[in-house]
Amino acid sequence: LPICLRKSFPLILEGARSSDRRCQSLLGYCYIRGLGVARNPMEAMRWWSAAARRGDVSSMFNLALMLAEGEGVPQDNRRAFKWYLRAARSGHTSAQTNVALMYLQGVGVRKQAVEGITWLRKASGKDDRLAMYNLGEAYASGATGRKNPAAALKLYRKAAALGDGGSRNRLREQGECLEVRRSRK
Repeated sequence: LPICLRKSFPLILEGARSSDRRCQSLLGYCYIRGLGVARNPMEAMRWWSAAARRGDVSSMFNLALMLAEGEGVPQDNRRAFKWYLRAARSGHTSAQTNVALMYLQGVGVRKQAVEGITWLRKASGKDDRLAMYNLGEAYASGATGRKNPAAALKLYRKAAALGDGGSRNRLREQGECLEVRRSRK
């Protein structure tokens, strides 16, 4: 891949400079990973910002992730939340989960359990295992309004089947044996 990117980098750069949001998004990825160009988080942020302003949902998510983690840029949870929310409203499942967790924990936004649970339900409906685990935790603790161990167990089982370690641990704690399925080639 890096060899291919080295050769195509000038074309990607030209497209990005011509306001092609897909090229801008790809250029951000090249800069954050150092593919075909020296690693430069500030350049990644610059190109992802341009693509995100043009509606590129992956760039919105990547920009939010950089801001939330402070990867090469100052950490800014408020700005991260705003970009996650834009991506979540556009249907990005991982962004929906992150918005939910930020609402539930009050990170970058005022703590709002109801909003957090709403976003967890959306992401869980798309088989996001982290969302399922956290929604299971909310049902188990009563954060949804009342405790619902049966609903929590159902979510843990589904998330565990998708590979979620936290859900597997919860099931073990409840004495459930887990069948690990391995794909055959």
